[in-house]
Amino acid sequence: SITIAVYFLVIFFMPLSEELAPFRPVSKFFCIKTVIFFSFWQDVLVSLLVWTDIIKEQPGWTVDNLSVFIQDALICTEMFILSLFFTYAFSYEEFLDSDIHQKKGVKPLLSSVAQVISPKDIVNDTVDVFGREITSNDRAPIITEKRKIPKPGGSREEGSSILDSSKQYGSTTE
Repeated sequence: SITIAVYFLVIFFMPLSEELAPFRPVSKFFCIKTVIFFSFWQDVLVSLLVWTDIIKEQPGWTVDNLSVFIQDALICTEMFILSLFFTYAFSYEEFLDSDIHQKKGVKPLLSSVAQVISPKDIVNDTVDVFGREITSNDRAPIITEKRKIPKPGGSREEGSSILDSSKQYGSTTE
């Protein structure tokens, strides 16, 4: 089944390779698959070594503890090496804000720190999800279109409207 999934992934990728090239999907795919591949096969190898009594009980260590230690140490070593490839595949550069990146000095840094610690995005997302109005600093309400929540198996357009209580989930009125 994995072979079939990868086959269809390749078929999907072939016509879209030029459009997806800026996102480096092949390097991202190989990074993730490498983590999964090595984690699975090293677990099989360590289990085989335990089964054949090559890994034996040591003073202060049970066979289970020793095999878990070996597995964890291998994963830590692999993740360090793979992190170098992850920095290429999942680069931060595509997320840089060009306006802030061109400015130099302390002010852009402070602006970035303020954006990081600001709860405004959490408040806006909460308001968006629950469909309430948010007021600005001058207490004038900002009215936005309410988002529709999709029904299971339906599209967003078919979903219930937060404004119309007759279309909400569990409503008994038609």
